[in-house]
Amino acid sequence: MFERGDIRTELLKELERQQRKLNAWSEVPGVDLSRIDALRQQLKNSSSILMAAPRIGQFLREDRLIALVRQRLSIPGGCCSFDLPTLHIWLHAKQHQRDALVETWLASLEPLNQALTLILDLVRNSAQFRKQTSLNGFYQDNGEDADLLRLKLELTSQLYPQISGHKSRFAIRFMPLDSEHGMVPERLDFELACC
Repeated sequence: MFERGDIRTELLKELERQQRKLNAWSEVPGVDLSRIDALRQQLKNSSSILMAAPRIGQFLREDRLIALVRQRLSIPGGCCSFDLPTLHIWLHAKQHQRDALVETWLASLEPLNQALTLILDLVRNSAQFRKQTSLNGFYQDNGEDADLLRLKLELTSQLYPQISGHKSRFAIRFMPLDSEHGMVPERLDFELACC
């Protein structure tokens, strides 16, 4: 995924879009301007860090162990201990040694992680959950200006949501976990946030 060159560009665009949304919120009477200013500053800092970071994923591409494994992944059985002794030895190294290497891999992705976490937090917190009711396991609504749908559903119902949609509309069909014997109630209450 990191081979794509547009990851940084798309993240920077999204950070800018979130800043524009916050600017619009600052015009709303009674809004906490200090909180909006703090969020805008976080977005600017994240953009700066992302711009200054080396090419995303470059550290992982240059890592010897990852390069060895990557070459052999497409070969059936290519990651066996006799084909990749380096991986085999690494897997049997002390846990703290493996953890240290994994931490360096993850640290190289921190600018990406920071930007994504900030964006997702802003999107997720942009809408409140509201009670909704599906009829015969089906619910549909308009989703204009929604980037993300979030659902809360009681686990005791033994159902899962199947969601489909496009820019302006979405539909949710609730499916039983047990497809042979499971039942979908005529009326099902759940919570939905269109973020």
